[in-house]
Amino acid sequence: MENPVRLASKPDIPALCEIWKSCFINDSEEYIEYFYKENFDSIKTYIYCADGRPVSMVHIFDAVINDGNISHKAMYAYAGGTLPGYRHNGYFEAVMRHVQNTAVSGREILFFKPAPHLISYYQFLGCVNGSFFRIVTFSPEEKQPYIFTDISDIEYNRLRDSAFSGTAYVKWSDDYIRWCIDENAFFSGRTLKTAINGKEHFILLYPEDDMLVVNETDMSLSELKQVGSSLCKLFDKKQIKAYMPDSCEEGEETISSLIYNSELRNYYTNLILI
Repeated sequence: MENPVRLASKPDIPALCEIWKSCFINDSEEYIEYFYKENFDSIKTYIYCADGRPVSMVHIFDAVINDGNISHKAMYAYAGGTLPGYRHNGYFEAVMRHVQNTAVSGREILFFKPAPHLISYYQFLGCVNGSFFRIVTFSPEEKQPYIFTDISDIEYNRLRDSAFSGTAYVKWSDDYIRWCIDENAFFSGRTLKTAINGKEHFILLYPEDDMLVVNETDMSLSELKQVGSSLCKLFDKKQIKAYMPDSCEEGEETISSLIYNSELRNYYTNLILI
């Protein structure tokens, strides 16, 4: 029998948009179309077809997990889901089993960052906790002003690799970093650097309701609090919500990513919008 799971092609994009909108209801049609316009040619999208149409999907970005001096090819699974009328039939499980088999046969690590309520489902598929982060929310105190400047994807990636190379971390291509920066800008975010005690630091953040969301930075929490009031003034916000590494000294610990076919634990992965 023909395998109902296959790679999507461009004529499938309207059906993919329909699945996406049904699964991620807060995403606008403009954003969904933007995602495929910017990424479709550089990623793999696996789909399950039923009744002659794609009804379930997951997107795969290439990545590398650096573990000391060892680099592991990796697959990052993103934005998976199934049309409501086709759920509870095992279609998404079939897609994920296909991706898992592809990762194993290609000797690539499979990892992803599911919504918290889906963690138990992915554990059912054989995935385990791979890394954690801490969510910290605070109102910055007035401090000395800091100057921030926008940076390119190339400079961001250079600073990022320099900051995280001493630990196990997910290394992304410049193209992926460019997408994350463009996506962040789509949501009125900025990608910035500043100097603290003569050392350059980077930060990717965006406004959400009445606060700033820091998706990634190499600053410690104390350094972030030090520059927080200057950041808030840039966006006219009063609070900061930051996704910090598990090594952070405070905040609510939550799972950052799950991993399938590797013994790696506590690797740093954060970057993409959550």
